[in-house]
Amino acid sequence: MSATRIDKWNKVVAAIKEDVAGFEVLFKDESKFHRLLGWLSFWGWKREEPDGKRVYEYMQMTTTLGNKIWFPSEEYVKRYFPSETLQHEWVHMKDAQTFFGLLSFLPASINRILFSASYLLILPWPGFIRAYAEIRAYRRTLELTRAEARTEIRGKIVEYFTGPTYFYMWPFKSHVENLLQAPSPYKELMDEATQ
Repeated sequence: MSATRIDKWNKVVAAIKEDVAGFEVLFKDESKFHRLLGWLSFWGWKREEPDGKRVYEYMQMTTTLGNKIWFPSEEYVKRYFPSETLQHEWVHMKDAQTFFGLLSFLPASINRILFSASYLLILPWPGFIRAYAEIRAYRRTLELTRAEARTEIRGKIVEYFTGPTYFYMWPFKSHVENLLQAPSPYKELMDEATQ
């Protein structure tokens, strides 16, 4: 892994720690709670890894709960140092602090609970609140994606929203494509903090 990727990772971690009280990076494979969630969730179907090992799909996704980002494993982080994913999840943490700016008058801890609880709601379906949160975060992902890869990544993101990966959370393809065009909500702050 290049020193540049590690340096970028460390810079993003430092910026989030400065912005989000109690921020931590943790690992799902070390958590009984996340193994149980993987088994219970609709992402819980198993998939085959190249080494023949079967894993729960949920365990391969990065998840934010409150002020903690849960990566699949420490090995995963050390292999990729995914600073782009950190910034995607940072958008979720910032949105959770004020419930998308709608409830900024409430303490951040109350807003985090409301934000997390909104993800648990399957009804009303499609999942407007979850889709809104993910659109905002995926805008940041696209901003950090190399120009030559953006079209391909945008297509994968649209598939996540309209397909089974996110439980058909917003199955309106052209609407998702249009929503992804806007800048991420914290672009200036994150650009400045991570340059």
